[in-house]
Amino acid sequence: STLSKVYLVYASLVLIVGILVSLSRAAWLSTAIGVLLVLLWGNWRQRAMWPRIGVAVVAVVSLIVIATKVELVRDYIQLTFTAQDSKQTSPLRDSTLGGRTQLWKATLSVIGDRPVFGGGPSSWQWYHLKYRHPALQRQPEYTHNDFLNLTADYGLVGLVLGLAAIGCFYWQAILLARPPTSSEQRSFAIGSLAAMTILLIHSWMDFNLHILSNALLLATLMGFTAAMEDPNKRFVRTEIGRAVRWSLAIALVAFSLVSGWHVTRAAMAQRFVVAGKQAKMAL
Repeated sequence: STLSKVYLVYASLVLIVGILVSLSRAAWLSTAIGVLLVLLWGNWRQRAMWPRIGVAVVAVVSLIVIATKVELVRDYIQLTFTAQDSKQTSPLRDSTLGGRTQLWKATLSVIGDRPVFGGGPSSWQWYHLKYRHPALQRQPEYTHNDFLNLTADYGLVGLVLGLAAIGCFYWQAILLARPPTSSEQRSFAIGSLAAMTILLIHSWMDFNLHILSNALLLATLMGFTAAMEDPNKRFVRTEIGRAVRWSLAIALVAFSLVSGWHVTRAAMAQRFVVAGKQAKMAL
């Protein structure tokens, strides 16, 4: 038990350092908020409360110490809040947040043209060129905001369906985070709530859910949480038959193999595109 706790503390510190040296300001903000939210969920008995407070405080203090002591991180924060000239009213050096606000404004225009069903999967990168800000002469694939990107591709119908799925997840996870659920289930539910919150906050500033590893993590957390059954039988777990289970497993494996073939071809195509761009820059 002691060794597992030492390992968890070490792993947590390594993760915090990794997030900080990524130089992602949205990751810093979302991680800090997610860690603080852990304090609000779970049992408030003294024996269970103080370890949780201690872990959260250590994590937040570690974030602050690294942000102020590590030169690379400290300089990046200072550069973020350094105005380019004395006439600039915003405390940020770049008030567009790296062109994000310009992308968001163009995306709102895309949504306004096709509000109900959107333009279709992965259509944003083509439609937004019509409304692109003159200062942005690149062609990004995503709008650096998963919620706006989802609405542009699938319309308000897609946004409502996505928010409904997230709302159902939070509803079940919050109920599972309370007694008389077992301590293992409560711990997993609280961890899933924090992870989901961090991902959603970060997704407002970036395209996290369009990154395969992040989307897989989110789907795994939602699936494991949905599969948990609480003692009050509010979420009844139903066993499926062996024939249906094997049929489902075979179908999923076949789907994964076919998808893997297409993903491999897409990855190779992207590799050639990047190689071409690098050759163009060299020329």
